[in-house]
This record gives sequence, C-alpha cells and structure tokens, in this order.
Amino acid sequence: MTNAMQINGLEQLQKLMAELPDKVQRQVAVAGVRIAGSRLRTLMRRRVPVRSSKLRKAIGLKYGKGRNVAKVTVGLLSRFYYKTLEQGRKPYKRKSTKGTYYTVSGTPNMDSQGLGLEDVWNTHKDELLKVLIEGMQKELYRQLGRASVTGKFRR
Repeated sequence: MTNAMQINGLEQLQKLMAELPDKVQRQVAVAGVRIAGSRLRTLMRRRVPVRSSKLRKAIGLKYGKGRNVAKVTVGLLSRFYYKTLEQGRKPYKRKSTKGTYYTVSGTPNMDSQGLGLEDVWNTHKDELLKVLIEGMQKELYRQLGRASVTGKFRR
C-alpha cells in the first residue's frame, strides 16, 4: 500500500491561486477548509453509537480565530463529554413524578479510541482532500466572478 495520493485539479488550482492577491488566496483557503471540516464532522457524527443524541451533538466544529484564518478543529469540544469518556458515569437516583425514587444505571468508562474518531480521519482522508480542493475551486471561481464584475483584476 502506498502513501501517495492522486488529486485531480490541484495543479490548475495552484496556478490560478499564484496569480491572485494574498487576500483572495486566504479567502479561498478558508472556504475550502471550512467545507472539508464540516464534512469531517458529519462523518464523525455518523460513526458515534447512538444512545442519546448528546454525544453526537458534542462533536463540534471550531474555526480558527480571525476572519481569514484557514484553521478548523473537529472533535469532542465539550468538557462534559471528556469527563464522561474518561471516568464513565455512576448510577444515581432520580425522583419520578409520583414522588418515588428509581435508580438510573451509569455508563462504563470509554475512550475516544473506542469511538473511532481517529479512524474516520484515516479512512476518509482521500475523500476529504477532494472535498477541500473542490471547495477551494468553487470559492476561487466565485471570487474571480466577483472581481470581474467590479473590475479589480482587469489588466
């Protein structure tokens, strides 16, 4: 198994990007990274076992600070779920509507490895890179169309 990947359209994208101003290059990169990040979040959410929707909703997306920063963090972003994954949850008593108490069973210790979030990245890496390139191309053409209307890049 080789580690080399074939990405169609990367050379053309690099040539077009080299001719554009830095601001437009950053906007194109940010758009591509955000699209790929949201796709990765969707794939991770599909992988998580469903007992309740809380764990699935805890997998989030956090963008880099600043308007033109091409950085995104995907994963468990809620502190509550880090604690639950590490320690599990103890059984506890709950009061019913009739005033009696009943016991709610806890959950065992889990780890993020058991959820397979890292496996999602490893198995879908090629697909996510293609989504990244396509998102960047789409944003690039949008920026070029916008510039041609305003006349910014005319020579």
